[in-house]
Amino acid sequence: MIKWSPEAVVGIVALGASTVGGVITTAVHWGATTTRFEQIEKSQLEANAKLDAHQTELADQKLHESVVEQKLTDMSDQLNRIEHKLR
Repeated sequence: MIKWSPEAVVGIVALGASTVGGVITTAVHWGATTTRFEQIEKSQLEANAKLDAHQTELADQKLHESVVEQKLTDMSDQLNRIEHKLR
């Protein structure tokens, strides 16, 4: 049978407590880091969705502007033809 001195028992208990504390601290920090990464990823996805929506809106606006511009050009041409006929 092994005889344990009180100092050895206290040392083993301290080593065990330190190891458990280190594992718990690492787990907590790992969890916090993982949570932060998930928040950043979610934020990035939301930003990308907003950007896509803005790009779609911009493309629609450019299309609308080109239609309006074409109508103005057609009206100008028609007015020029009318003016030419009146002369």
